[in-house]
Amino acid sequence: VAAVGKFYLLEHKVSCRYKFSYHWLPGVGMTDGEAPERIWAILNDIGGSICEMTSGHCHNIINDHHSDMNV
Repeated sequence: VAAVGKFYLLEHKVSCRYKFSYHWLPGVGMTDGEAPERIWAILNDIGGSICEMTSGHCHNIINDHHSDMNV
């Protein structure tokens, strides 16, 4: 199910807002849809460290950082 975060929703056409708003999606609850933005803002700090790692090691480091967050 596709949805547009509340921050970006106002940039869409009115007809699109109702179609892709979190307010009208069943089972979504009260969310702003911006959690991925907050997570990547934090994970940007490890970009320099993981750029030369193998893909498996990189995946493990990202998982470790995700497990350590409480967003």
